Parts: sequence; C-alpha cells; structure tokens
Amino acid sequence: MYREKKRDDIYSVLLLGASRTIFLRFNGILLFFFWPLNLYFIYPHTYLNDKKNELL
Repeated sequence: MYREKKRDDIYSVLLLGASRTIFLRFNGILLFFFWPLNLYFIYPHTYLNDKKNELL
C-alpha cells in the first residue's frame, strides 16, 4: 500500500515537472517567434506618434 502511494507521488512529481518544462519551452518558442513581430508592429507606431507630437 505504502509503496504504491510512493510510486504515485513520484509519477505525479515527474508529470508536474515535465508539464512545467514543456510549458516554459513553448513560451520561449512563442516569445522567440513573436518578439520581432511585436517590435515591428508596436515600435513604429509609437515612434511615429512621438515624431508627430514633436512636429505638432
């Protein structure tokens, strides 16, 4: 009984660790691919708005 419980605990800990690493890796991939897009879409607009405000 106790041995089964211990094995279940080990499995749950391994599953938790694996899901966490997969989640972090997936987030890293998303950030890596979408960071230039965010820079490309957000930065020019703010830059142009600042320039426009300076001219006005």
